[in-house]
Amino acid sequence: MAIIGWDNSKVTQAPQPGAWLCKNSWGSSWGYSGYFWISYYDKHCGQHPQMGAVSFQDVQPFNYRRVFYHDYHGWRATMTSASQAFSRFTSIDNERISSVSFYTAANNVDYTVRIYRGFAGGQLLDQVATKSGTIANLGYHTIDLDAPVALLPQTEFYVYVSLSQGGQAYDCSSDIPVLLGASARAYVVSTACAGESYYWNGSAWVDLTTFNYSANFCIKAFTIAASTTDCDGNGQADSAQIAANPSLDCNHNGQLDLCEIGGNKDCNASGLPDLCDIYNGASVDCQPNGTPDECDIASGAIPDRNNDTIPDDCQPDSAPPTPDPMQFAQPDGAPKPISTSEIVMTAALAVDSFGPVEYYFYVGGNNAYSSDWQASRSFSNSGLDTNRNYICQVKARDLSLNMNETDYSNSVYLATFIQTPSALSFGTVTETSIQVTAPGTFTRLSAAQSGLYFEVLDPGNNPVGGGEANAWVKSQTITATGLSAGTLYRFRVKARNYYAQNVTPWYPTSGYTSQGTTGACALSGDMNGDEVVNGLDIGGFLRAKLGATLLPGENAACANYGGTLDQDIADFVADLLGAA
Repeated sequence: MAIIGWDNSKVTQAPQPGAWLCKNSWGSSWGYSGYFWISYYDKHCGQHPQMGAVSFQDVQPFNYRRVFYHDYHGWRATMTSASQAFSRFTSIDNERISSVSFYTAANNVDYTVRIYRGFAGGQLLDQVATKSGTIANLGYHTIDLDAPVALLPQTEFYVYVSLSQGGQAYDCSSDIPVLLGASARAYVVSTACAGESYYWNGSAWVDLTTFNYSANFCIKAFTIAASTTDCDGNGQADSAQIAANPSLDCNHNGQLDLCEIGGNKDCNASGLPDLCDIYNGASVDCQPNGTPDECDIASGAIPDRNNDTIPDDCQPDSAPPTPDPMQFAQPDGAPKPISTSEIVMTAALAVDSFGPVEYYFYVGGNNAYSSDWQASRSFSNSGLDTNRNYICQVKARDLSLNMNETDYSNSVYLATFIQTPSALSFGTVTETSIQVTAPGTFTRLSAAQSGLYFEVLDPGNNPVGGGEANAWVKSQTITATGLSAGTLYRFRVKARNYYAQNVTPWYPTSGYTSQGTTGACALSGDMNGDEVVNGLDIGGFLRAKLGATLLPGENAACANYGGTLDQDIADFVADLLGAA
């Protein structure tokens, strides 16, 4: 709706007269034949979140002669997969491109704008202007070129925009809701023709109408009037001389060739501006950047590592780096775990005739992540699950235009470490058996080849204890059986992970933990079987003499010194004092 008039005497429901005359967009059947009044004193109009009033103040005159565009309704959608796009336009008369506009869909976007004069064989040709920079905030932006680009009448030109992130905004036919929550919707129609907008799909330029028949990118070109410059000082405007004799402007940029050469734009001393050499085929500009390749190579601006006078980036490289398939470095670069939550790996050195390569590491499994393409040959993956199995591969690519990739390496299967045992405890002890436990957490102990190994040795260092002892088991508790009464045995434990690739250190890290069977006593007074009589045996001694229930591991026979109760107590105390 719009305010189209006013009446200072108009009486409304407000305390004072005066109202704006407004025109609605709902047709003549609504209101007063499509119009209505709003009091100067209205406090409600424009307050709804979906409504509002806009006023324009300090409006500046339009600074351009003409605007070239295809997006009739502005930003309606975003092609997030496209970072490069261009639009084709045709000039009207003698004029100059001074500015370009576009949208950014993200903050902190690096942009590059270029103007080309041709598009053939799937390539943009004859670059005549470029401008790059960074835009801090998303939204609509107008970029002024460093120097205007001259256009002749009815001449095609191409505006290219590259954005580092966010994608490219485009206009298309779209369905939109009517304001204020109404159930009705409106379909806004946009139109597009083939050959107006293109996007880069990673290998070729694609017409945007094949993606959406009504779509065009939101790229605009702003022109100003043709120049009246007389660069050669002969009293005639350059544009008039060129119009009379087009051969004076061989690259069709609206500037006299002789003035361009005077501006140091004849890098190969051919007697013609660089762009003319490119335009007429005398020089190649495969980049394209507006400078003949031979000049770029001579100045070191672009590499020619194989010295064939063709820039490396322009070579039709189709061969991937070697080795292909890719490999991990040998002997120590293969993927391996270094903790319960991290694995590391190093790729073999990949070589490509056109220079640097990049590596991609694939890691599959729970909570795993793969690398981006990276220059480093090494990669680590942390935050993984304990004792979890993973799969790793690596591939490489060159940095030519084709970015040729090797095949993946062979798959490497591995698992993170399992927890290291940190304690041993004993349960039920009889004359012929001892129950032993490795307390704590052992993640996925029952999976694949994971397990615990309880070593049980007799006083002669011989393995004993039956089927569960001295073997890999999937239980944290075993019972050593077939033991001799009143005998001390030694114990220790270790663990291994999913693929048995990692075996932890023993617990204890040195020596053993001892425990004796009940029945005959190896050392009188040594109630807990630790081979020494000390304060730790007092409780067991008292329990045995009082007939109370013994704790696991305590041997009642060790409370019997062979005398009366008083004599046994005296002997036990003497052993305690001797130990002290």
